[in-house]
Amino acid sequence: MLTVNVPDSLHTCSQINNEDISFVHYREASPAGRNLISFESCAISFILSGQKEFFRESASTLVQAGEGIIIPQGNAIISERRLQATEYTSLVIFFPLKIAKDFIWSSPVKLSGTTGCSSALKANNGFLPFKVTSYLSLYIKNIITLIEQKAELTYPVMLHKLQELFLVLAEMHPDTFFDLWNVAQDASEIHLRRVVESNISKGFTLTELAFLTNRSLATFKRDFEKAYGTSPGKYLLKRKMEIASHALHSGKSPAETAMETGYENISNFTAAFKKHTGYTPKEYQSINFQTEPLAI
Repeated sequence: MLTVNVPDSLHTCSQINNEDISFVHYREASPAGRNLISFESCAISFILSGQKEFFRESASTLVQAGEGIIIPQGNAIISERRLQATEYTSLVIFFPLKIAKDFIWSSPVKLSGTTGCSSALKANNGFLPFKVTSYLSLYIKNIITLIEQKAELTYPVMLHKLQELFLVLAEMHPDTFFDLWNVAQDASEIHLRRVVESNISKGFTLTELAFLTNRSLATFKRDFEKAYGTSPGKYLLKRKMEIASHALHSGKSPAETAMETGYENISNFTAAFKKHTGYTPKEYQSINFQTEPLAI
């Protein structure tokens, strides 16, 4: 058997891509037997018709129409069957592990345990099957419609849709969802992330954040880039702008929003917000009051 690398091998399927996020409508009239699948990205798969038998390490599960499965990066053996349907179909969303980890540390859903992390998988076996609720059915329908219409979605919009899905699944399975992404996560990284995420809006300098993590500035920058995959400055600005967009969308004034995001004066906040979004805070409010806040 040949090893199939996904999502690269699915380039002929109908899909929407932007950077490292993909929404793929997978259809197969004659599914083969067992396949060796190498997931180069993490995936969330919704079975629309037929069934998928999934094997990873020492565990397996059977996922049928009306169900889904969260699959972290790694290898698996998969057998797909169309059963009585004319074809096996699924909606698969691919994304890097970093996005899931970033969601964990900024999530409004409370983490279980004292650290919110686990050194090994507990209630799952390297995957998490789940039932499709009525809310998720509408979510799937919306994504498939966008794919069929060949919609051109920006990366912030695709990220927002993915984070929406994370939030729903985290509320459905709060313990297992968070455990799933935290295999072998270093305790020092846990501490660094906790300090960073708890102080996003406090206006601390990088030197101050480094001090809170008991690191020199150079070590803090090195460990931060290892944990987040980007520089502290870029990440902190992005998170502040996300917080600001939600605050402005909720009706808070630019002055209130500036204070909430750690800016000492509104002019500095306005300049940063316009540079990042292309709009002043007031312009952003007038454009977005009738829609969801942007995932910046």
